[in-house]
Amino acid sequence: MKPIGRGVIVGLVLVATLSGCAMTSVRQHPDFASGKRKINVIAILPAEAEYRHLVFTGENERDPVREKSIASEIESDMVSALQWRGYKAKLDIVEKAHSGDKEFNFQLEQLRSAYVQIAKELYARGMVAEAESTKFRVGVGPLANPFAAIAGADALMIATYQGFDKSSGLMAKEITTSVLLGALTGVYSAPAQSGGRIELTLIDGVSGDILWSNASAGPVSAGSSLTNAMVRLPVVPSTGDAKPASDSATSTASVAATGETPVAVAATPDAAGSGVAPAKQESPAEVRP
Repeated sequence: MKPIGRGVIVGLVLVATLSGCAMTSVRQHPDFASGKRKINVIAILPAEAEYRHLVFTGENERDPVREKSIASEIESDMVSALQWRGYKAKLDIVEKAHSGDKEFNFQLEQLRSAYVQIAKELYARGMVAEAESTKFRVGVGPLANPFAAIAGADALMIATYQGFDKSSGLMAKEITTSVLLGALTGVYSAPAQSGGRIELTLIDGVSGDILWSNASAGPVSAGSSLTNAMVRLPVVPSTGDAKPASDSATSTASVAATGETPVAVAATPDAAGSGVAPAKQESPAEVRP
């Protein structure tokens, strides 16, 4: 028998080691992870929300009224969640954006577009090892600076949300399919009636560097997804009572049914874009814990 080479042994050890690494959806700039970059005041950007009602025929229409409501609730929840973790949160940019200033909103859209491209890079690999999560060096450049200056903030926070709910006809179809598959495989997986994915990102107000980002998705409300994502944001050491990392802020956003169980799940590589599902797609990919 041919002896196993040293390279093969090293490779097997590496695979075994990597498979045992803790994985995370968090991304951090090295300076923020190490505490070198201090942030106290955060200006919240207008939240982006996309919500679709999925039906049996595949004509998955957006719900603009619900999108506006969810975006407003997310902004309010972000203030509470950031304050809970010791930051001072400001809504100056949200208020100015709603004032109808065309030049301001044009610049805001440029910043948002730059972030969308960066987000694709951030979440290209989905979950990453904890050791790798503090090595992200990407940013939007000087586009962030004017907004931080207007709000008198150290950093900006942007939230993007994609959510969905399903018609009774689509649910009946998916339940039937799941039951049939369960009979064949012995495993039954109940389809989610509603859910979504939220992505939160902290941007340095001077350099434009992405300091911290996290995503959470599952069959829960927008508010619960936000809480699950925000829980990994470092707590600011304060002179008052510092909140532990496991604490969560009270949420007002409601998308799913009452009595839901919050679920934190990995970000999917294609979820960093602007949509949940193409208009003709039968159902979005449901990210499971």
